[in-house]
Parts: sequence; structure tokens; C-alpha cells
Amino acid sequence: MKGSSSAELFNEASLVAVIKVLGRHSISSSGLDLGTISILTKLGNEKEALRNLYSLEGYKLAVPVPEGDLTSRHWALTELGKRMLNQRSEN
Repeated sequence: MKGSSSAELFNEASLVAVIKVLGRHSISSSGLDLGTISILTKLGNEKEALRNLYSLEGYKLAVPVPEGDLTSRHWALTELGKRMLNQRSEN
């Protein structure tokens, strides 16, 4: 990405890591626990994982479970997030 800072690239990589983890490990409608997301993405802590989840929620790619409860410790991909992940893996 021309003109992107290393912080922007890191943020994008973090968002992609969270999407992949949610897509691979969210097998139930109850979503995936924040602690598990933090460990599987290797982000280092739950605050960083939550920051990324809030960003994904803003893009309509992830939602807290139950939906609308931003204090929830469980998150899942939206249908749009699942489609994006599937398209990315096909390319």
C-alpha cells in the first residue's frame, strides 16, 4: 500500500487476523470468547483484540453476541464478514 504507515499496515493485518480466527473457530451461534480471540490472533491482550473487534463491528463484519451488547465477551462474524472471508480465501 503506497503511502501507508507501518501502524496502518499493522492495523490491517490485525483486522485480517481477527476475521480469520472468527471464521475458522466460530462454530456455534454463541461466537468466540474474547480471551480465545486474543490468544489465537497472537495480539497479546484482550484490549487490543477488542479494539480490532470494534473496528470490524463498525465495518459490519463482526458483531458481539448477543448482538448490540458491546460489553459482550463473545463475538462472531456477520454474514458480510463470512462472505468477505470466503472471497478472500478463493483468491
